[in-house]
Amino acid sequence: MAAREGGAGRERRPNLKASIHFLCRSLASVGVGNLLPEEVRQAKFNVQGPRIQLWKALHDLLVLSQNGFCARVSKVLKAQGTDQAQAIVEYAAVQLDVLGCPFLSMFDQPSQIGSRRLLLALAWLMA
Repeated sequence: MAAREGGAGRERRPNLKASIHFLCRSLASVGVGNLLPEEVRQAKFNVQGPRIQLWKALHDLLVLSQNGFCARVSKVLKAQGTDQAQAIVEYAAVQLDVLGCPFLSMFDQPSQIGSRRLLLALAWLMA
């Protein structure tokens, strides 16, 4: 819903760029790291490039939520890179399936899941 501006019938649209930057900063503030605004923008268009970063963000958010957003867990996750990509993807896929995420299942082939579906899963998880 757009907010009215100045009574002239013009509507002020939300600043999408600022919203995406806020999302990435908010995720980083709770320990979900390394998701860049440009990767979110690319995911919106289903570009394959940011897939592992989205899987990592899903993984980190799941682990943090299951551990009460503990600062110690956050430090461990920040130190963990994407070198264990297979384990990150498998964990996130199983946990999202258990939670009933409508956008992916542990039976989906990770290579077949586009970045737009991962972005939708991230939005679903944060909601």
